[in-house]
Amino acid sequence: MKRLHLFEIEDQPWCPPTVRDALTDYLQFALVATKPYAAMVPLLATALQRTGAPRVLDLCSGAAGPWLWLHPVLAEMGVSVSVCLTDKYPNKEAFERAHLNSNSKIWFDPRPVEATEVPADLMGFSDYVLIVSPLPSR
Repeated sequence: MKRLHLFEIEDQPWCPPTVRDALTDYLQFALVATKPYAAMVPLLATALQRTGAPRVLDLCSGAAGPWLWLHPVLAEMGVSVSVCLTDKYPNKEAFERAHLNSNSKIWFDPRPVEATEVPADLMGFSDYVLIVSPLPSR
C-alpha cells in the first residue's frame, strides 16, 4: 500500500486560530469520549513509577488531550504527577480549563513549543524514551 501523506489542518500556520481551537477542542472531546489510550495506562503508570518522574511534559497537547480523564486514573493507581501541556499553537482557553478542573495538577506553558525544539527549561517524563515495539514474527 502506498503511503498517504496527510496533514492536520490545525497545524498549518495559515489556519485561523478560531478554526484551530475548534478542531483541537473536538479532538480532545473525541479522546475523552473514546479513551483510545486506556490500554496503555498500566504501561504508563509503571514507567512513571520506575522513573520516579514527578512531571509529565506533554508535547503537541492540542486542547489537553487525554489528560482530563487520564490524570485521575493515574492518581487512583497511586501515580502522582503533574502534567505540563505544550503546543506549537497552544489552545490557551482549553489549557486554562484543564488547569482549573484538575486543581492545578495540569498546567501549561503559554509559549508556542515546537516538539522538535523543546526549550531547555521544560523538563518532564517526555525526556525519557520509552520504546514499545511488537516482537518480530518467526
